[in-house]
Amino acid sequence: EYILAAYNYNLVRRVYPNSPFVKESFFKAGICYYNLAPSYDRDQNYTMMAIKTMSEFQQVYPSDSLTNIINANIQELRDRLGEREYSIAELYRKLLSPNSALIYYESVIEQYYDTKYYEPAFVGKIEVLLEMKKWEKARNAIDTYYSTFKNGDLPDKVKELESSLPPE
Repeated sequence: EYILAAYNYNLVRRVYPNSPFVKESFFKAGICYYNLAPSYDRDQNYTMMAIKTMSEFQQVYPSDSLTNIINANIQELRDRLGEREYSIAELYRKLLSPNSALIYYESVIEQYYDTKYYEPAFVGKIEVLLEMKKWEKARNAIDTYYSTFKNGDLPDKVKELESSLPPE
């Protein structure tokens, strides 16, 4: 019923823009999409719709008390999207397709820098670059890792990877 509810909440916003129920309809439409958002391994269309609707709510009502709930929901959904991209990168590594894995690791790094998959994606990128024997790019990625993750969780892993580099 969430699909029908979201449709009707959005209808209230469009047809009755001056209604006192617009803010509540806006919020509840986002919550409907949030509840429709599937696990990371499924199509993420509703996840994207939830993030879009909730972000629009934040723009229209920036100081509303509901924004705390929305911030938490958006972060959870972004983590899910980051997990999706990261899991695809890992799958491509298992399938021995390093170029494809690199694309997805970079996607996590560029788009989901605020998720818990950011640092593991960086390490995965370094590993793939080493597997591909792209030594200079691997060195640059390692340097970037150290400057980005001063208090990271995986510096021992990166040091181990760095030791596998051939001498310059």
